[in-house]
Amino acid sequence: MKLSDVILEVKFQTHTGMVRVRYKDEVTTQDVAELIRASSGVTIVSTAGHDEIRDTATLKIKVVSKKGPVEAFKALKARVLKKIPVITAFEIGEKTITTN
Repeated sequence: MKLSDVILEVKFQTHTGMVRVRYKDEVTTQDVAELIRASSGVTIVSTAGHDEIRDTATLKIKVVSKKGPVEAFKALKARVLKKIPVITAFEIGEKTITTN
């Protein structure tokens, strides 16, 4: 079996959803979006809204994963909260998740 055959058998899906993050006041919304964009599996991060007074941002995120839609976003949440200490909360809008 060739490597190209194995790669073709792997079924990756893209999932898009909205999340709300709370972050420390030492960073900006743009910094938070860039940090999340650097996480594995994340392809696109767009800012849908933000509140600089409350240090929160609503982001539209697109992930690539072999997992199901909700599982993929829960895995992303675990990675983000573990690896990015300036993000203090990560809420997933499960009803906003779609599979492309």
